[in-house]
Amino acid sequence: MPRLRRWLHEQLIHFPDVLTFLSPVNTELARRAFRKARVEFMPFGISLDSFNTQRPNAEHFHRPVRVLALGNDRHRDWPTFAAAFKSADHFDVRIGSRTFPRHLMHSNFQIAELQLSEARSWFDWADVLVIPLASNLHASGLTTLLEGVALGIPVVASRAGGLEWYFDDNCVTFVEPGNPDALRKALMDITPELAARRIAHASKRFQEMDFSTKGYARRHVELSQSLLLNRTRRLVGEDDTAISLEHSVNRESC
Repeated sequence: MPRLRRWLHEQLIHFPDVLTFLSPVNTELARRAFRKARVEFMPFGISLDSFNTQRPNAEHFHRPVRVLALGNDRHRDWPTFAAAFKSADHFDVRIGSRTFPRHLMHSNFQIAELQLSEARSWFDWADVLVIPLASNLHASGLTTLLEGVALGIPVVASRAGGLEWYFDDNCVTFVEPGNPDALRKALMDITPELAARRIAHASKRFQEMDFSTKGYARRHVELSQSLLLNRTRRLVGEDDTAISLEHSVNRESC
């Protein structure tokens, strides 16, 4: 940041009662950077209004395999994705993004900027959801990942930015960032049987942790209640101190 803007942020960072983050990566970084602040990891959640029904597990994948990628985040690693899936013989690719570089287009790629209803139909079309990422601190790709899991779609994602806290290797196929060969191999190695097992584990994790907007709101309510409780305790403590001082003065006067 420019020096003035950085100074302003440094001043403002001490005003909030708590700082919250969606990724365990930048949560830990913030705890080291802002040692006097209260820093909390706040797991995210998505609305299930449009993602509330899982499709049946596929008995087989299409040929070519139907690959879906969505997202506009600046940490989407489109060059690695394009290099991995440029073969028209093996992959039929749909990309929902306004940031995908046009010079990376291949004959088997279809690209569009999607409305929510269109995105849902593309999810239903896909055999596998791929989330290609560059290393980051803020859990890039998290919304897309949660949407895919909610719909029961097998996911291949880069191991970057803390997504593996939300879902482990039993739930999602994670690959090394920036490696198109590893990304392509990971997708080719997924069978419908393996996909079904990972979908089951991921769905269970989603429900147990309540990665919905209701769960996200509930976690904020609980955090707010803890802030109010701490403030009440401080006020009560101050009152107790005042009462003790008053009694001490009265005894000395007597």
